[in-house]
Amino acid sequence: MASKDTTHHIGVVAFPLGNHGPALLNTIKCLASLAPPNVKFSFFSTKSSLNFLFSNGQNLGFPNIRPYEIWDGKPLGHVFKGNPLEEVELFMRVAPKSLREVMPIAEADVGEKVRCLIGDAFLGCFLGDLAQDFGVPWVSCWTSGIHSLTIHVYTDVIKERFGTHGKNYLSLIGQFY
Repeated sequence: MASKDTTHHIGVVAFPLGNHGPALLNTIKCLASLAPPNVKFSFFSTKSSLNFLFSNGQNLGFPNIRPYEIWDGKPLGHVFKGNPLEEVELFMRVAPKSLREVMPIAEADVGEKVRCLIGDAFLGCFLGDLAQDFGVPWVSCWTSGIHSLTIHVYTDVIKERFGTHGKNYLSLIGQFY
């Protein structure tokens, strides 16, 4: 249980592409709504991801969640050439260093060192090392896990409806939710 006198600071690192950020932010919003007021969350992602997630310029009604920008790795004036992996590669090259640079800013704002990292499992290639370097625990989140679980639960229904070579997949979406 969190002490009422001490601020507890949790760093959250979101992979900025696809549905990773929204899924992780929704989880953090649930945690933030249940946490005492002295538990603070610093949410780290790229500028474009944060602009989308916090589009109203606010913290979405959660005073204990603050966004912090890490660099996306895109050089000034860079134009993507159409390779979808290019954006991923640029981000992954700079994210560990950028996060190390931005985390002290969040710690200064909150007035407390990060005591735990929560991060997208997709970033496990560096978040585990970062947590170890900072001497804090790391909680890995597989943000798409529930969706893949749903596919497994409904595999028989999907096969029954479409066979093994079904073409009308989109008509199935929404039947389970």
